[in-house]
Amino acid sequence: MMTRARTPGIILALTLCLMAVGLTMVYSASANKASGQKRAVLKKTDPEAYAHYFNYHDPYYLRRQALFAALGLAAMLALGSFDHHRLRRLAPWLLAGTFVLLCLVFFPPLGRRANGASRWIGLGPFNFQPSEAAKLVMVIYMARMLVNRQRVIGSFREGVVPASAITAVFCFIILIEPDFGTAAILAAVVFLLWFIAGMRLLHLAALVFMVTPLAVLAILTHPHMLQRVLDLLDFWSHDMTGHKQLLQSVIAVASGGLTGRGIGCSIQKYAFLPEAHTDFIFAVMAEELGFIRSVLVILVFLALIIMGWRVALRASDTFGGYLASGVTLLLALSVSLNLLVVLGCLPPKGMALPFMSYGGSSMLVNCAAIGILINVAKYNALSDQPIPRRQGR
Repeated sequence: MMTRARTPGIILALTLCLMAVGLTMVYSASANKASGQKRAVLKKTDPEAYAHYFNYHDPYYLRRQALFAALGLAAMLALGSFDHHRLRRLAPWLLAGTFVLLCLVFFPPLGRRANGASRWIGLGPFNFQPSEAAKLVMVIYMARMLVNRQRVIGSFREGVVPASAITAVFCFIILIEPDFGTAAILAAVVFLLWFIAGMRLLHLAALVFMVTPLAVLAILTHPHMLQRVLDLLDFWSHDMTGHKQLLQSVIAVASGGLTGRGIGCSIQKYAFLPEAHTDFIFAVMAEELGFIRSVLVILVFLALIIMGWRVALRASDTFGGYLASGVTLLLALSVSLNLLVVLGCLPPKGMALPFMSYGGSSMLVNCAAIGILINVAKYNALSDQPIPRRQGR
């Protein structure tokens, strides 16, 4: 029988399993791309070396991802030992610092622009994406706000308006980067936290009614976003020169069969599937590992999410319960939306698969989130007091 004392260790073990599989798949999905980039450089600078490098698979992306995985593991262990109650006092400072970082992405040379978007801050050879950190920081701050305003959570003026204003400011900044996917996840996590905290359903419905037209307007005023929606509705009819992410992703998943082609043997990653080592890494995984092993990976994600909810429901204090709920919601939504995109059920929006997709910012933030969850679980082992039940409406 599983005890609360074992919960932190189980969460850590599940996360390490996902990170190990992720590193393997990052190398498999990116080695040829990294090799092509290096060949292009050698062809201009060292023709002799270029001749001997043609069939070599470069581990460039693996080395970088392994570095961020190591840093993320260190952050996870550090936050796992850091009293999460102290985050309640630090929340306003974390929010202010994240707001400054989000603004800095628009000011070069510190802010860096790529593919028409200003989402990154340059730190030497590395880039950091503040919007990734904003999701976790917003969870921490909103947990604090919901605890402090628990008695007025049913009031529109004192409960809904302050929480909505802060969320709207952060979502707006992220939207103009532009990064619609991250803004949508942040808004969804905060909205579900409000529901868990006991906000009145009438107020929540009113917010949905107000936000939905704005979301539709954002899609209609951004041609590339509208095109992705249209591609989703009829992506089977597109030729190979059009928007092909969803089509190639579905082909990769289907061609893996039950047992897969074998690690390193994906065909779709060779110039067919864009962003094979980032947004669509699960498609490569399904092609190489097959249906059975891909489902096992999904089950590990599911187990981690279930453990997160166990921690949230058994939290020794309300703040810890909201923190664990927010972290679990963040993980569950990120995984679900990425898989729905890969399977052709949602338009592609640049959503990373936690612990799997290549990307330092995503790895660091997700590891930090799991560290907070582990710390809440440790305090649960010291107390049997459950989180207060939802208030009536």
